[in-house]
Amino acid sequence: MIEPKPSPDTMRDYRTALLLIVSFALPCITQAQTAHLTAADAKNHVGETATVCGRVASAHFAEKVKGLPTFMNLDMPYPKQIFTIVIWGADRPKFGNPERTYRDKNICVSGKITSHREIPEIVITTPGQIQIHKISASSYTASHVPCCGLTAKDAELNARKSSRNNCRTSRSGFLMFSVHDPV
Repeated sequence: MIEPKPSPDTMRDYRTALLLIVSFALPCITQAQTAHLTAADAKNHVGETATVCGRVASAHFAEKVKGLPTFMNLDMPYPKQIFTIVIWGADRPKFGNPERTYRDKNICVSGKITSHREIPEIVITTPGQIQIHKISASSYTASHVPCCGLTAKDAELNARKSSRNNCRTSRSGFLMFSVHDPV
């Protein structure tokens, strides 16, 4: 028996459905590949590639120091910093005036977490590694919560239902939610 060929309309519906599935799944896959952390949690993830979120509490361009570094500290200002973003002088022109641009802003920074004098840090080389978030924690949407497809309210409800989930707000107001897979 010969199977009938699908009509062009049916094929278009299949392609549209596939496109929608991929469009919604891709951000979830991308977020699952990179851990989202608070500045305070970063110390437990040295050596990992992650996204660290927090408020820029202090920023300084050390123009008299070798390498011309710019230091931005999340959640706690220098000298009590708990996480530092470093931009070396060679990369600084790509960022304009980062100590002014990012000061007091809620940001997320992505890269490999290293440690300098027991303080976790990420050295960034491109502006694509840092994002400013202009919305408050109370208006967070699914795209800003590391668990895909959930609003902040849904993430909190999910966290209450399962002991494996962790939903919290960082000092800077970022809602952080992570699912811990069983070992």
